[in-house]
Amino acid sequence: MRRLIACLSVMLWALVVWAGDKPESGPAETSSLNAQPESPAIETAAQYIDRGGKLLSSRDYDRAIAAFDKALAINPKADMALASRGIAYVGKLADAKAKNDFDAALVINPRNAVVFCGRGMLALRVDGLPDAIYNFTRSLELEPHNKLALENRAQAYARSGDLDKALADSTEAIRLDTNAVEMYALRATIFRKQTKQNKAIAEVSALIAANSDNPDAHLSAGKLYASLKMSTESMQAFNQAVQLEPSETAYLTRAQYRPKNDTAGKLADVAAALRLNERSVRGLTMKATLESESGNYSAAIQAYNALLSMDKDNVMVFTNRGIAYAKNQQLALADTDFVSAREKATRPNQLNRICWEMAISGVALEQALQICDEAVAKTPNRADYLDSRAFVLLRLKRYTEAIATYGDALKLAPMQAASLYGRGIARLRIGDAPGGTADIRAAATHSPSVVATFTNYGVSP
Repeated sequence: MRRLIACLSVMLWALVVWAGDKPESGPAETSSLNAQPESPAIETAAQYIDRGGKLLSSRDYDRAIAAFDKALAINPKADMALASRGIAYVGKLADAKAKNDFDAALVINPRNAVVFCGRGMLALRVDGLPDAIYNFTRSLELEPHNKLALENRAQAYARSGDLDKALADSTEAIRLDTNAVEMYALRATIFRKQTKQNKAIAEVSALIAANSDNPDAHLSAGKLYASLKMSTESMQAFNQAVQLEPSETAYLTRAQYRPKNDTAGKLADVAAALRLNERSVRGLTMKATLESESGNYSAAIQAYNALLSMDKDNVMVFTNRGIAYAKNQQLALADTDFVSAREKATRPNQLNRICWEMAISGVALEQALQICDEAVAKTPNRADYLDSRAFVLLRLKRYTEAIATYGDALKLAPMQAASLYGRGIARLRIGDAPGGTADIRAAATHSPSVVATFTNYGVSP
């Protein structure tokens, strides 16, 4: 969804002023954006569409929808108002309303390229890749230079594994607009996955050269350099982004990508972001996590308090504040938070998340086990839920039960490295050296990082 919104913010206004085929209509048709207002005191449908398009470009979806509503009140057959309102609904994740608008616009004008692009975005979000590609292709047949359709089709091709077509579409998108940041990033990512390191680096260099004064381009370059294990170049790009525009996003992104041991730098960036927006959910979440990892539990709790003041039903904030309370030896408050988290969890995956966070933190393990039991009871055939339960049993030193539960998880997912490694530890603890050694060796072979992961949890053979 983040990529969809990024495309919308850059491209949607271009779609609203799209100059492709218009529906055949008489002189009274007002969907044309070139129509002149009949009176300076009365706004026309075209002017409301114009206003809505500008609001779309800044992702102000509600006000954009209100503008398109007014356009349609004046001219119910303004297909561009319907199509653009549908795009706004896509941005709001209101899929049913978006579909209704797209369908209505096509009845009026079967050749509205924006509608097909919007339908493609709906399909792309739910991984309906063939349908997405079809709709983007149809949009491009009607309007060959529709950049939003071209960029999104490139993404759809990449996700479907057709990398040659993804590269072809991204090449064309960059030819049409050398500032197409997402397309450079897509190409660099494809080349990295193809282990074409030099081509990936060249793509990042081209991105920066074409967008040297665009902070978003430098943020994208920083992420790409990080994925290429070029830490020095990555931080240089993030520093440049902050210099160009010291925004909340720039500070928090740099904090996220700083070296793991640079806690001071991370906290300084987060503090700078919070000075710009004290209600930043991302910033407060990062602060809480960093403070907890540093053992500053009181500061972490303050950050969680601020998050709960904005979202009083957030299951994971209650869970994580409870963990901070427990580690700060405020056990009664911790218990209250864990109870609240459990009560507010409405889905098995939420129960599993609560259990897992408590398990890896090593707090309130008996409560964690009860919550895991509830998740497994609701969805008994999930290997990851069984793995969470087994890990709690491992930490509780109930090794025989842990081995049995890990075994149940491995029946569903035979190569789940965490389950193999955890069972291996449990087997070693009961004296089964051959079985434990075999499990640990198999886990490390399948996923070498599993050793470090368990070590970070404080659990080793």
